[in-house]
Amino acid sequence: MKTKFSGFPPKMEFSALPNVFYSAVLPHITDINELKINLYLFKELLPKRGLLRFVSLDELRANIGLRNSLGGEKPFETALSEALGMATGRGVFLEFVASKGRTEEKLYFLNDEASRKAIAKLQNGELKLDNLKPVKAVTASEPADIFRLYEENIGMLNPIVADQLKQAEQDYPPGWIKEAIEEAVLNEKRNWRYILRILERWSQEGKSGTHRRDSAQEKGTGKYFAGKYGHMVRR
Repeated sequence: MKTKFSGFPPKMEFSALPNVFYSAVLPHITDINELKINLYLFKELLPKRGLLRFVSLDELRANIGLRNSLGGEKPFETALSEALGMATGRGVFLEFVASKGRTEEKLYFLNDEASRKAIAKLQNGELKLDNLKPVKAVTASEPADIFRLYEENIGMLNPIVADQLKQAEQDYPPGWIKEAIEEAVLNEKRNWRYILRILERWSQEGKSGTHRRDSAQEKGTGKYFAGKYGHMVRR
């Protein structure tokens, strides 16, 4: 049985798409994985700033949402490679192969004027890729419950937060992350930093079963939580 989407949360973030995508590209896409890779690339690319705006293949491999989205009859690596081939073949994105020591890294740029100029400068040596950090990839067998809970209530995962979620699962008792996410939603503080501070405070000061009930009462009366981070959840 398929899980029904519970609805969009308040104060959610949005990702923009170029208007021309709807008229010049979308009508011609017939493969669902091509559509998915387009959406994920736009999601990762558009918030980036600077002359070199790209998404690396390692970043895409480490994206848990994308990994779950492309999961199906084909292995993830096969589905990803084919989807990227269709997206670059259609001309929506550009692939650039960068050298990392003795290895190579595939980078994906939006096919716009700024990126075309940047790639030309990379090719002739006018620009160099500095600090191209490797990204730790995730495996398809990793549990997705906490990741799914985070994306449904807080926002899209990125590789840094995914790694911190995995570390938090090792550092804190079972169920704490779920309750901390609920606490963040209750107090309209939808970000990982706030969730992590809740976990740290529970670890330092102890945690009772009445914590969330008390916090809801305090939110309604405008009081503060006790403890180091209490000032962050004032109504």
